[in-house]
Amino acid sequence: MLIGICDDVQIERGKIYNLCEEFFRGNDIIHEYKEFTCGEEVLEYCNNKKNTRIDLLYLDVEMKGMSGLE
Repeated sequence: MLIGICDDVQIERGKIYNLCEEFFRGNDIIHEYKEFTCGEEVLEYCNNKKNTRIDLLYLDVEMKGMSGLE
């Protein structure tokens, strides 16, 4: 399972990472993370067919440039 975390603030990305790790602790689900600092990075990653598909994506609503809602 690939989890994407998109937030322009590193501390916030870390909080989401820690919450996810709490969930996965004790579960036998293989998972990894891909961090993004803006919506444009997410789109660039997703448009590249060679990249692994993101299964779960956390998006910050308010970011510089493209917001999570856009």
